[in-house]
Amino acid sequence: MLEVTLKATPKGCWVSDLLERHPDVQVKVVDCKKISGKSTGVHHLFEILVPPQKTQYLVESIENDPAIYDPEIIASKTGRIYGSIKIRNHSCLFTRTPGIHLKSANTTLDRFVLWNILSDSRAFHQLMKGLDSDGVGVEVVRRRQFDGKTIVTAKQNLILKTALERGYFEYPRRIRLEEMAQISGTTPSAMTQILRKGIKRILLEFFDSSQV
Repeated sequence: MLEVTLKATPKGCWVSDLLERHPDVQVKVVDCKKISGKSTGVHHLFEILVPPQKTQYLVESIENDPAIYDPEIIASKTGRIYGSIKIRNHSCLFTRTPGIHLKSANTTLDRFVLWNILSDSRAFHQLMKGLDSDGVGVEVVRRRQFDGKTIVTAKQNLILKTALERGYFEYPRRIRLEEMAQISGTTPSAMTQILRKGIKRILLEFFDSSQV
């Protein structure tokens, strides 16, 4: 399995449109999946860093984007925005190329996007060919064999952070499991598994590192 980081300037997506209007924000997409059923498009789970004074304006900008529907957005006073959105009639190479898993996508200060993917060699070459056909210039920043040694995944990290900030671990809880699931675009049972696995990984890492 390969772990590859690609640097590119994407075209015609909500991230590139957002950077065009707001060059001072940073966007991280931590999950991307194809919408199944009658609807078409993709579902993104994301995190955005924005100057605190622009938070509400940016939330409204996302919610008013005609390409986006079913937004579930949380905005903090510190300039962090979390949430999920669905994008109409959008076909992403990462979701339509078998063997490709998009771990995360991060914008850089110079307005590029870093895609972090897992792939086998055959799927990776197919992806690069597809990006070239779409006219997307791509630079391979890093390529290595994936060893699977991470504490938590990007999705687990964002969900645990959201749960902590929204008071899921407080007593009484300030947010219900069903609300957490709705925000992340998943089911309550799947949300329970994500939280349990993420907490387990953190505890294992803590106790392993604290042993004398």
